[in-house]
Amino acid sequence: MADATSKIDDAAEAFYRAMPEANYPTALIDGHPRIAMKIHSLRDSKIALAEYFDSLLNDERGSRQGFPFRVLVNIQGLYDVMVGIPDGFYRTGRHARSTSRR
Repeated sequence: MADATSKIDDAAEAFYRAMPEANYPTALIDGHPRIAMKIHSLRDSKIALAEYFDSLLNDERGSRQGFPFRVLVNIQGLYDVMVGIPDGFYRTGRHARSTSRR
């Protein structure tokens, strides 16, 4: 379902265009401009941004349909660029380090 807002504003467009071309979130902007605007509005607060991404990527209510794959890839790409994953996968308990013991 598309958002009620049909497009993002000029400031958000400029922000996303300034990112490396591979990270321009076309599917997100086209299908969910309200979410793209919210991400843009939170860009200066890493904590608030991480919490918002978490709410997008994790279904706490159990009733969400989920995003189309291309949108999900855009959201994850923005998360990686804007928040980063300093120590493995964010809040999952899965880490990108070896579990073998020496």
